[in-house]
Amino acid sequence: MSEGARDLTAAIRAKLASGELPSATPEKVWAGKGTGLPRRACGLPITVNNIEFEVDLPGVRAAMRLHQGCLTVWDQYRKDFPPEDVAAFRRRKFI
Repeated sequence: MSEGARDLTAAIRAKLASGELPSATPEKVWAGKGTGLPRRACGLPITVNNIEFEVDLPGVRAAMRLHQGCLTVWDQYRKDFPPEDVAAFRRRKFI
């Protein structure tokens, strides 16, 4: 694993542990052209040259935007954390 991949993994695990990233199972995942909006996990913009993944979570109106690397790491490690309930998602403005 490269240093960049280790850093991304560490950052996503820390955000999962703090509750900044959700651990819930997504209802749907959509993919399309990047919109320039920042990625939720790493904070970098998703340019039009990248694929943007929008993750729909239970009980949350706004989708969480990720690029492929963040989505892969988040989906792998979110299962290590207990899922939050829908009410917690509605109270937190993380997306």
